Amino acid sequence: MDRVTQSILTEFSENQNLANDPQEKQFELLACYSLLHKFCNEEFPPLDFVIGAGGDLGVDAAAIQINGDLYFDSQDVEQALQGAAECKVNIVIVQAKRSAHFESAVISDLSDNLCTLFKGKNAGVHSNPDIVEFKKSLDAVFDVIKKLRPMPHLYVYYVTTGIVGSDFLDEKRKAACARLSETNFFSEVDFELIGATELRDLYKGTQRQHEAHFTMEKKFTLPKMPGIEQAYSGVLRATDIVEMVTDQEGNVIKSLFFDNVRDFQGMNPVNRSIGDTIQTESRRQLFAVLNNGITMVTRRLDNAGDDFYMSDFQVVNGCQTCHVLAAFRNYLDERTYVNLRVIESKEGLLR
Repeated sequence: MDRVTQSILTEFSENQNLANDPQEKQFELLACYSLLHKFCNEEFPPLDFVIGAGGDLGVDAAAIQINGDLYFDSQDVEQALQGAAECKVNIVIVQAKRSAHFESAVISDLSDNLCTLFKGKNAGVHSNPDIVEFKKSLDAVFDVIKKLRPMPHLYVYYVTTGIVGSDFLDEKRKAACARLSETNFFSEVDFELIGATELRDLYKGTQRQHEAHFTMEKKFTLPKMPGIEQAYSGVLRATDIVEMVTDQEGNVIKSLFFDNVRDFQGMNPVNRSIGDTIQTESRRQLFAVLNNGITMVTRRLDNAGDDFYMSDFQVVNGCQTCHVLAAFRNYLDERTYVNLRVIESKEGLLR
């Protein structure tokens, strides 16, 4: 294991109180934590998603994401599915080995085992209790196909401390993708090799504060107020708002709303009305005068003319608007604007 990866593993293990655990387990948890953070930006205990050793089918960690939230336990999955009219589902599988090399046999064996797991009536007589539980969760998902919009997206990650780049291994990876796609359970299948460099970048990504760059041409400066360094009110394109509050996978970043008075209320009558406005072209252009807008509070705000940068920010008002904009992003265009108030408060006021 190279020095940088070892340093990251040591830091992670100390932060997670894993210093006395075997290095193999530490590495599995590091891979699980770093990869699942691609799908969930809020903190979570990686142990909840790690598969026990023995009879694990080569799966070291697994999760089912339903409408932005991560689950493993079948009862939690069933409850999440029952409470939603439509479900966007991602299935995440991780195999992690400390080896400095990728092995083609591991790719083939993992895809074979997963095909058996997805297509079989049960998890297999030799599977451990965690795999049995995960199979129940998978069955719960595919029992409500009519709610799935679209079919689940499968993500499989094979993690080592090696270097990605072999053409032979890439052909094996593509073959594994094709085999898993042929099960017809998924809208898309991604099978990725994660080496030391990729794992390092993923782990660094878990440590970043929320930050955003945006251009606000139509704005005015608010008067000085106690505890407020500066504040602006103006309008911003709705597409820019969506980019600020979603991650690379297109999911709303839930940790941006921790300081909001209310969590997202789902597609209740009020939010459906907001959605109807977005879907109607003539009303979509009036969004800035029909909607109360969004308020963001940040600990750092820099600007040069119309260009702004902020970091460590929270959405304190407009949670419902942000979620609905993200849900109907395909209808947004350059003529759709949203009222935005941006407040810099190093003292954390309003948060």
